[in-house]
Amino acid sequence: MATLWRASLQSTTRCRNTIGVMPIELSREELYERVWIEPIQKLSKAYGLSDVGLAKICRRYNIPIPPRGYWAKKQAGHKVEKAALPPDVSVSKMKIHLPGASERVAKPAPEPPAPAHPLIAAESEPSNVITVPDDLRVRHPLLRSTREFWRMISRPSFSWDTPLPAHINIAVANETRPRALRLFQALFMALEKRGHKVSAGEHGRLHVTVLDEQCELYLRERQRQVRREIPKGAKFFESSRPYDLVHTGEFEFRIEKRFNREIVRDGKDRPVETRLNDIVAALIRAALAEKAYQAQQEPRWTAENRPLIDRSKPATTSGRPRPVSSTSSRPPDANPSVVSCASCEARI
Repeated sequence: MATLWRASLQSTTRCRNTIGVMPIELSREELYERVWIEPIQKLSKAYGLSDVGLAKICRRYNIPIPPRGYWAKKQAGHKVEKAALPPDVSVSKMKIHLPGASERVAKPAPEPPAPAHPLIAAESEPSNVITVPDDLRVRHPLLRSTREFWRMISRPSFSWDTPLPAHINIAVANETRPRALRLFQALFMALEKRGHKVSAGEHGRLHVTVLDEQCELYLRERQRQVRREIPKGAKFFESSRPYDLVHTGEFEFRIEKRFNREIVRDGKDRPVETRLNDIVAALIRAALAEKAYQAQQEPRWTAENRPLIDRSKPATTSGRPRPVSSTSSRPPDANPSVVSCASCEARI
């Protein structure tokens, strides 16, 4: 029974062999010597096994393996002892079959990334770096009208019926508004210098036209929750919100795309003042992605709408216009109330 069990184990091991690779046949003594010459982690790869799998085979054939820390002590120069191979009559004359290293097909080298668009590559050139001086004055008309919008809505007598100037929504605290205006001033100057356009859309949205494609750009200041200290005896509406949202001073630009978005935010070592070129590059990528999507959808749109286009054209017969009915060929001065008969003419 034991012999059959071990034979089934050997056949199972042979079944794990990969096609085209000859299995390795060893005696118990040979495997014992190799296990004590080289670590199992390295030796197992030559046999097409994992270190755990090779250790299981050694235990199956009663072959001692080096204990944990053996190779580290030997490398450090300490004296280590090699365990003797115990005699085992039941497995001493049996051959150990190992699958051997598999001939795995090498994965093809990844294709080099496509070269960046010239406009995107230009943003990494030192001559095109966008800087934000601390004394930068806000001169852009859209930013001035946004600042005027803030002044109007902060007045006590403000009414929403009052006509409001064009503005953009900047979700930051009042204390950090000057920094936001300086960032937008530097960014708008750089965008317009590169031939792009900025404008205010509905509900204060900021539209940036890049390569004839309209992109949306947002700026907000990140917030964090701070637990409130609720006094005893507070009313329900005062205690129903246990947290307050507090601005952190960290800015975050968000570039909206059709299916995703890119975010450029303050880092520990890189504030957004040093990453305005990344924002311009993200806007260009968004415009290029929109162009690629439109080019992909154009054949589909044409195929779906061709029946409607053909239906709107005047019908023809053999390439010639359809003849007009006889009723429409009546002279303009003909009276439709006159009916001709073979014997008489009567006016109805």
